[in-house]
Amino acid sequence: MMTEDEQAFLASIPDGTPLYRAAAPYPNAGSSWTLIRAVSEDYAKLYGGVPIVTTAYRREEAVLYFSRAGEDEVIVNNAGRFEVICSQAELLRGAEECSREEQCEA
Repeated sequence: MMTEDEQAFLASIPDGTPLYRAAAPYPNAGSSWTLIRAVSEDYAKLYGGVPIVTTAYRREEAVLYFSRAGEDEVIVNNAGRFEVICSQAELLRGAEECSREEQCEA
């Protein structure tokens, strides 16, 4: 399924690298994540302003990586381990960014 380049890239991602996802359905964040926060923001807006969540990459949880379609998609087995970083309300208000330090309500 993965190309050799994708396999090599997946193996090179350092543990702790942030991954992002538009949390649909919420609260189970799912297994498909991106390395690019802007991609998660686009999906969050597409799905009606769902919250954006983050998790830390862990090599032992990694399943697949796809570089196609410019999404830098990482499939991981870590359902339930995530943090809300931008709420639905903030997205609907047009918030450009929501930092991890802010108290974001889902």
